[in-house]
Parts: sequence; structure tokens; C-alpha cells
Amino acid sequence: MAMTTCLMWMQEKKLQNYFGDKQFSLLYKASVHEFPSESLLQRCSKQGPTITVIYSEDHIVGAYVQKSYLEDYFIILFAFQETAISECKIGPCQLSMLFRESDRNSEFNINLEKKEVAISINTMDKLGLPHCCISFQECEVFPCEGRFNQITLYRDI
Repeated sequence: MAMTTCLMWMQEKKLQNYFGDKQFSLLYKASVHEFPSESLLQRCSKQGPTITVIYSEDHIVGAYVQKSYLEDYFIILFAFQETAISECKIGPCQLSMLFRESDRNSEFNINLEKKEVAISINTMDKLGLPHCCISFQECEVFPCEGRFNQITLYRDI
């Protein structure tokens, strides 16, 4: 079964340009590969840098992970605004910790089973998001290789 992304063509182009003009190939789609976190972590571990995109009714948010899911590192969170992308750097942390039951002290938490994203107030402000828990319909993960990593690692954020 061929998977297609929920990103509209223009959104995908904006993300590609924002993070260094790379092509994305869909590695994981929760509605296809199941919503439990273990399914995502099993499929996406050891894939190197990835972008995780969360789709709610009102927002598209995501995370760029610079290393394998099993390592500690900084994560670049992003949110689509009307004509721009806002971002915020968090960490260091392990991505597997971001896919656990909500932690009140965490800056960003994706609960696939409950289809909710919890974001700290400070991080919401940086991303230009309303102060609420975001319920979502879909989660997708795209691997990122090559020049994308170099540009993102050295950008002034």
C-alpha cells in the first residue's frame, strides 16, 4: 500500500526550503502503522535525522530530530503559521521520552495513544500557539539526509 503525506504541496515545499531544500520520503504514518508509540519507535529508530509532523484540526506542528532516536540531542520544534514557520529549540533529551505519557515538566510531549500533544506554555509562546493541549488526527515521520543536517545544525535559532 502506497502512503501519501497529509502535507499540502505548498506546506511540503515550505518545510523543504526552510530546512535546506531536501526531498522527504514518508517512513511512518500512524494511521497506517498504528498509533502506539512502540510502533513509531521501532520503525524509526536508527534512521538518523528525522522530521515528525503532527496534524490537528487547527495546527501543524513538528519536531526535527538531529540524530538517531536512541541518542540524547537537541530537538527543533516547529509550527506552521499562516505564511511562515516558527521554531523553538529544546533539549537535550531522548526522543523516546517525547512519546511517553505526558510529563508536566516536559516542554513537548506526543501521546500517540491518546492522540494529544502537550506543549509547555513557554514553548507555545515561542511557537505562536494557543495555550492548550492539542488533539491530533495524524502523525508522520520523514527521514532527512545530506545537506539538510548541516544547514539545520549550524543555523542560528
